[in-house]
Amino acid sequence: ATDRSTISVGLIQVHGSMKPTETLYSDSAFQGGAYKSYSERNTRTERVLNATGISAGFKHLFARKGEEITADINYFSGRMESDALYATTVYPQKGEQAMQDIRQQILGTGDNQFITMQSDYVRTFNKNAKLEAGLRAQLRSLSSTQGNYFYDPGTGQYVQVPNASVNYTNTDDVYAAYLSYSGSVKDFGYKLGLRAERSNYDAELLDTKQNFGNSYPISLFPSVFLSQKLKNKQELQMSYTRR
Repeated sequence: ATDRSTISVGLIQVHGSMKPTETLYSDSAFQGGAYKSYSERNTRTERVLNATGISAGFKHLFARKGEEITADINYFSGRMESDALYATTVYPQKGEQAMQDIRQQILGTGDNQFITMQSDYVRTFNKNAKLEAGLRAQLRSLSSTQGNYFYDPGTGQYVQVPNASVNYTNTDDVYAAYLSYSGSVKDFGYKLGLRAERSNYDAELLDTKQNFGNSYPISLFPSVFLSQKLKNKQELQMSYTRR
């Protein structure tokens, strides 16, 4: 943008699909070994993924050497769709006439959105002192829907099984800020830092209207790093951090 400012933009586009198939043969028996039945299951699955990501960044160098500020934002959104069909035929014995046909279908979708925003500031006061500060926000949103259906020969329709289905959404937001100062006095070095963070998590089962959540208030996480250079290329270090 200028001789001291830079702007960058990036784009990512994702598309993928797969259609796996599977055939499973199985023998069933009662406990103790009595023969029960033989079955063949054919599975056809189709999955499709589409996603888009956008990133943008800004960097500015101040006239004072060692002073700069950066800002970045990243956005990603994706959607997965799946369709699985299970057809199971049950026989009294292999090669005999079928006695039961079972059809099951599972339909699912999943959506996600991620947004990350961050800004950092750095200023060097002299060869031995530096100030660093920053802000960050991470916002996530997810949803998942999966329906489980069995075929009803009487109606010719697939009937949903409510207890085996999922319809769920949640948001997860984290906000943070940090500040640190480092320097040295002769052979003694130090770095002092403090980070503040808070977060919220909310979720809902849409079919039953059940809500869940956690809210973490602002918490402080200090850190201290000390070092002392000794003779004969030795150094003593001590640190304290809260996580």
